[in-house]
Amino acid sequence: MKHSLYLSILFAAFAHAAPSDFSLVLEKNYENALVDVTQNYDRSITALGVTRNFQTPPSQQSYSDPYEYLKSVSGDYGAQLHLVRVGLNGDLQKEQTIKLSGFATPASLLKTPNGGYFVGGSTHKGSFLLLKLSPQGDTEWHREFDATNKDTVNTLVALQDGGVLIVGTTFASRAPYENIFDSGIGGNDISLLRISKNGTALWSKRFGTQGNDFGIDAQELQDGSLMLLGNSKEKNSNGISLIKISQNGDMLWIHTLEAKSLLHANKLTKLSNDDLLLSLTQIDDVGKKQIRLLKIDPQQNILKDKAFATVYPSELFDLKEFVNGDLFAVGEVRDAQNTDALVMRLDSELNLICQEHFGDQSFDTFKKMHILHNSQIAAVGKHTAPVSQEANMWLVKLNDDCTLAQRKEDGALHKELSTLLEREIDAKELSLAKNLLLELNENALYFEVGKYALTAEHKEFLDRFATKLIPFLVKYRHIIDTVEINGHTSSEWGDVDFTQGYLNNAKLSMNRSYSVLHYLFSKQDTQTKRYLTQMFKGGGWSYARKKMVEETEDKEKSRRVTFKIVLK
Repeated sequence: MKHSLYLSILFAAFAHAAPSDFSLVLEKNYENALVDVTQNYDRSITALGVTRNFQTPPSQQSYSDPYEYLKSVSGDYGAQLHLVRVGLNGDLQKEQTIKLSGFATPASLLKTPNGGYFVGGSTHKGSFLLLKLSPQGDTEWHREFDATNKDTVNTLVALQDGGVLIVGTTFASRAPYENIFDSGIGGNDISLLRISKNGTALWSKRFGTQGNDFGIDAQELQDGSLMLLGNSKEKNSNGISLIKISQNGDMLWIHTLEAKSLLHANKLTKLSNDDLLLSLTQIDDVGKKQIRLLKIDPQQNILKDKAFATVYPSELFDLKEFVNGDLFAVGEVRDAQNTDALVMRLDSELNLICQEHFGDQSFDTFKKMHILHNSQIAAVGKHTAPVSQEANMWLVKLNDDCTLAQRKEDGALHKELSTLLEREIDAKELSLAKNLLLELNENALYFEVGKYALTAEHKEFLDRFATKLIPFLVKYRHIIDTVEINGHTSSEWGDVDFTQGYLNNAKLSMNRSYSVLHYLFSKQDTQTKRYLTQMFKGGGWSYARKKMVEETEDKEKSRRVTFKIVLK
């Protein structure tokens, strides 16, 4: 599908894009998907998925127990948890299947303070499943919380005490003497289970109406109370429930929103100011799914209620907040022919900044996302090839302007920059290392002793240099993290002690860096300046990187400025 989603124009990017695109499809047998994602302390990405591996049983064998039959046709006990680790450049570092004694369907992945993981899911027996994994992915402990009825986990919520809250759904059958907030009221009910960081169950609660209720998400507020989001289904209407509960699971209040046009809630996001944002799906007058976002405060006041009138049926399944208050969301958009993964960026007032959809000509969707350390986004879901009926695990890295990120290609960038600066390199005015370090080599470009003001020669070179370097930086701004402009000095500083000599040179080196940064930045147009504010980084090395020739300091060549391009 390649259509405009709103009134503005969109361009679809395909999963089988160029090798430089940060898009990874893991092809396995049978139906598979990635369901959650996080970033590790070493900046790699870990995703949680589900794999299935079946085999044909002996034809003469007969079974009376359906679970025994399913076990027999599964080489690895059917659906299992699967971890994938991807490096900074999109390289697949590790894959592992967590084999349990029965079927297990994953739902949620949380990083622990020590770099390990909590993994949540459901067993085929109807139990909540929680695993604690080491940073290497080894199982440290494994808990199954058995229920009288079938339980399914929807998500895990990290808590301030290091524990987790399991949010899910249970099929409840209540005895007349049981409390409805402990056992539910019948049918499907919202189910909560609070677990300590050591895996001990602290309390469990159920919430439900006479219809069917489903646990969707929860968030812990600053005061330690919990906000719970659920879906309710009655015969003639659907609705959502927002329930505030204490740290011990006692209900404080409940707010319901019912409408014949409201289909369900998908996500509850806590914002930096403790307000909450609900991602909802509603049905318009012609029966089409539409996106609706509802912002409320912890006192139940509705701050913003906004629906997005889309051309094609659309939903948002996950939504996160940037540090500047903007929002990023992932989901799907579909027409009669196929489904594409959808991404959107919004400002704090829920105004659309950018949007994009990605996919081939079958079924593609993003289910979860994680904002990375550099404000890029890792999104996961499933991708289906045009000739296949089975979906595969899919992970992409996105830029904050909704475009697909590129893999780091130091070699390709070095080659292009070498061609661009061929004149300067041939004239030995500068050199370009493989790690994208630019050194100025012309004698006229060195600084005099103790000086940091730019000379006429400096300015003439920088004017010419900037016409090539700045457009290059803007062109590759999605993969360039930083441009370091570092000042350097020689080691001398008159008749002063070691400490004062170093500090004087440190200040001088930073002044040299600032002189170059100020000159380059000031001469750009406003839009380019906005880009450069996200890239330029001034600094001074004092004489720590002085130039040495045969173990002797070359003081003249040490008094310089260098440029280092650092990729994301």
